[in-house]
Formats: sequence, C-alpha cells, structure tokens
Amino acid sequence: IRNVTFRDSSVNGTDSAVRIKSCIPRGGGVEHVTYQNMSGSVSQAVQLTLNYGQNSKSTATADNSSVIPAIRHVHIQDMVINAGDFLLCDGLGDSLIDNITMKNVTVTGSDHETCHDCNIDTQDVKPSVKC
Repeated sequence: IRNVTFRDSSVNGTDSAVRIKSCIPRGGGVEHVTYQNMSGSVSQAVQLTLNYGQNSKSTATADNSSVIPAIRHVHIQDMVINAGDFLLCDGLGDSLIDNITMKNVTVTGSDHETCHDCNIDTQDVKPSVKC
C-alpha cells in the first residue's frame, strides 16, 4: 500500500485514529501514508505494528525476505485526539518501523506508549514521544 492520504477526519468511538498493522508471514509494505487534520475520541491514538495478532513479540523467522512486512514514511500532523492509550509502535528486529513523523499532535487522556524497533521524529507533540 503506497501513497494514501487521510484528511479532515473526525473519529469517535473507534479503536484507533491511526492504525497500520501487519505481521509475518503477510509480507508486503505500507509507505508514504499521511494522516492530516484528525480529531475525535478513540481507544488508542496511534497503532503501528508489525506484530499484529501475536500474543507476544513475534519470534518467527523468515527464510524469504518477501514475507517480512514493512511500515515506513508515515506522516501524522495536525491531530487532536482524546484516547485511552497514546501510542503503540511495534516493529521487528528485521524490519524497523522507520521514517515516522508526528507534527502538531495533541493526545489527551493518556501518555502511555509502547515502542520497540521504531523510529519516530516529532515536532510539537503532546505528550512527548520517547521512542
């Protein structure tokens, strides 16, 4: 999945405002996705995971790199969300979630974040991201 934009969206009562998920052995990738001007109230503000559906961090190994998923170049900006959980960014040792940017993002209700194998650049984000 490439070159997708979500703009001017109000999300209320959904699981996540931003949600991109995959796992081994699905493979493929998601890149160049923009979320802009989002508002509302959700369970989790941002979920980016390459371990979807796993009870714990995936220990699967792949003999073929085509089964290892990727998430990169995701841009989140101008978002005001009330959420029970702030951020989950959960990549793989073989596939970092990379080149994620958050700009002018405010999440109220929770500062809880979980980050593994993930790189996020931020500007004017509240609460601050520790990834």
